[in-house]
Amino acid sequence: MANKRYVLSTPVAILLAGGLIALGLYIGVRERTSRLAAAAQPVVGAPPQPARPQLQPPRRSRPSRTTTAARLKEAVAALRPTMREKCWLPVTKDASAPLHWSATFTFSFDAAGKQLSRGVRERRSSSPVAIANCVGALLPPFSLGADAAGLSNVAVDITFP
Repeated sequence: MANKRYVLSTPVAILLAGGLIALGLYIGVRERTSRLAAAAQPVVGAPPQPARPQLQPPRRSRPSRTTTAARLKEAVAALRPTMREKCWLPVTKDASAPLHWSATFTFSFDAAGKQLSRGVRERRSSSPVAIANCVGALLPPFSLGADAAGLSNVAVDITFP
């Protein structure tokens, strides 16, 4: 029994190493916080330090959905003659009954105000699908700047005739 050696198993070694690391961290953190607390105490006889102002980020006003929708309507209105000529007239010249086309385009913008996505809802009972596809292809990606930053589902109605 005198020649029996004690062999340390791997799980026991890992447990001991973890304990030593935890002890080292505890002692290091305790000494660091005590030094910081001592440094934070004012020196006797020193002039009082002025209070530091709290720095806060500047407040940004929230983008206005109505302003963005109005700007989008103006941009779409500027494209309306082109849309009428390229999309509406070719479909309606062969129609025997007068057609009416109405759709709602929705736009979403990123933080810089650039268009991320666009969707369309149309009343299919009144017109062919080709008009919506044509109008969607003619609409460029809009960039409205800070007015539209982060807005989603801004709706613009387009109707013909």
